[in-house]
Amino acid sequence: MHWNPDPALLRLGGLTIYWYGFLFTVGLFVTVLMAHRYFVQRGLEEKHASNLTFWTIAGLFLGAHVLDVIAYNWSAFIADPSILFQINRGLSSHGGGLGVLAAVLLYTRLYRQDFWRISDGIMLAAMWLFPFVRLGNFFNSEIIGVPTSLPWGVVFEATGLPEPRHPSQLYHVLEGIGLVLAGSWLHHRMRHRLRKGATFLIVLGLYFTSRFFVEFTKEQQALPADFPLTMGHLLSLPAAAACWGVLWMRRPVLVVPGDPEAGDPRPPGSTSLVDQVEPPTEDDAS
Repeated sequence: MHWNPDPALLRLGGLTIYWYGFLFTVGLFVTVLMAHRYFVQRGLEEKHASNLTFWTIAGLFLGAHVLDVIAYNWSAFIADPSILFQINRGLSSHGGGLGVLAAVLLYTRLYRQDFWRISDGIMLAAMWLFPFVRLGNFFNSEIIGVPTSLPWGVVFEATGLPEPRHPSQLYHVLEGIGLVLAGSWLHHRMRHRLRKGATFLIVLGLYFTSRFFVEFTKEQQALPADFPLTMGHLLSLPAAAACWGVLWMRRPVLVVPGDPEAGDPRPPGSTSLVDQVEPPTEDDAS
């Protein structure tokens, strides 16, 4: 398959709408809608979904930009630190995840919300963005794979490279769809039985684990060409280990429906709101 699409979806006079920007915007819109849906279905106040939308989007872009500069453009950053303030650069999905995590931690701390219960809803919604972004990468012919002789290899003509390569962006699209399906199943079938935070850790752990294996099909970006692992490997492995490790430490993962520690502590079928305010600490009392 030869692939050489116009990266511009639409041109109207001086206005150009690119596939990547269009798909990213659609993904964000779907993510916001799903965040509201998940929060309502879990008995959380919609205002937190609305407020966290701003916080998480800000954290997403800030974290994705900063880690892209530091992890993938370190030499350029050392030579010219001002590139940290150049907004027309790439985005790192690992950095975006860290930025969202930091934003949710800060929000739940400031507004005295339960981080683990909030994080379940945010993670379920965030996974909807991932396949849209990777499809945008495919239209941009970027983040390409290594050469392959498999029948579905793609010649990315825009890169000037003649040999067929793994369409690693599409592998990530399939990965994202799988995560959406897994998260949806956990939400609809298991939210009354899974401990709060378990959905967050399971879905995020699955993401980093699958990302580690997809990285074997991708071209080297930030490290020497003969290095056996990519930067994505080095970032994904500790992140996956952290997710599964924290999940193990937070046992038991399964609880009885109606347990206050459940992801949705309400009895099945209840439509009441969940009390999210954390009890005051000794420091607060003093």
